[in-house]
Amino acid sequence: MLPKTNCHNKVSGNLLCIVISLLFSISEKALADPVDAVQRDTAVKALVMQIDPLMQEKRYSEAEVLLKKALSIAPEDPAIHASYGYAIQKQGRFEESVAHYETALKGLPEAILVRMSFAHVLKNLARYQEALAQYKKVLEQEPSYPMALRMIAITLVDLKLPQDSVPYCKRLLDLEPTQANRMLL
Repeated sequence: MLPKTNCHNKVSGNLLCIVISLLFSISEKALADPVDAVQRDTAVKALVMQIDPLMQEKRYSEAEVLLKKALSIAPEDPAIHASYGYAIQKQGRFEESVAHYETALKGLPEAILVRMSFAHVLKNLARYQEALAQYKKVLEQEPSYPMALRMIAITLVDLKLPQDSVPYCKRLLDLEPTQANRMLL
């Protein structure tokens, strides 16, 4: 409850009164939210415990059902969006997965595996420039990430720029000299 102040005694445009009112309304909401937050967190954790084995067993359509429930409970959770994007990507629904990966990366910008999955989706959609940008962001975070180097080289070939792929191929060979046959170039 808002304490009795001069704000209640008269109509006031006083900035301090407005700030106090806002702070108390935020505090009241914060006091109400912890219970809801704990219940949401518990419900999401229970679903995740069911989802993880399904994902490991590649039962993506079953995982998708539970991920939808998790998203209905925690619609802003970036980890759930990442998992949902991955589950539908694995079912070949690339276009649909884009929005989920974008949401996931807003909350988890440093998540290399999420970014790599997103880049793969973009590449599968023939959105090569966007895929290339995502792979390069991975290299900004992890300059010696072999899969990013490999995928940049492949994507540059897809873009009809094989000459531009050479430095990435050389870096990859420096990192993995015995893996030349995996370069697919």
